[in-house]
Amino acid sequence: IAVCGQYLGRANKETSKKAGHHLVVMMFVVSAALTLLLYLFSSVILKNLFGKIDADVMSATSTYYMIVMASVPAIALYNAGAALFRAMGLTRITLRTSMLMNAINVAGNAFMIFGLHCGVEGVAVPTIVSRWIAAVLILGLLFNKKYLLNLRGFSKFKPEKLIMKN
Repeated sequence: IAVCGQYLGRANKETSKKAGHHLVVMMFVVSAALTLLLYLFSSVILKNLFGKIDADVMSATSTYYMIVMASVPAIALYNAGAALFRAMGLTRITLRTSMLMNAINVAGNAFMIFGLHCGVEGVAVPTIVSRWIAAVLILGLLFNKKYLLNLRGFSKFKPEKLIMKN
């Protein structure tokens, strides 16, 4: 995001916009790769984190882990979008989106745990749902051409070495 800010400071709006596109793509690629690794090594990670615990506790932990890890790309994309809005000085959008994400999570937890009497899934599912809603919302807002660092033209994205180097 510092690269976007540098280009904005130089009044180079087009390159700043391209840097924003790079940020979104890289956050998705890196987070998807990380998620894959987190799934592949889930048993090793959980065993090292928790050691020897009761089988039912490990089962619940594994269930939560497997559900919530699917939200890693969502939280990465949300943070990329939020960073672009912060670079434009539009922090109110990031605040409201974050508040909505957390409200969905809390309300979802209450509904699933107390209303539907779900177990660990009642905590995990609202987390993933709220994160994906926030990611889609903030990225959707960035397709509005009124924002300087919008994602218009994103379908024509081409990696540029200079931007990636910076």
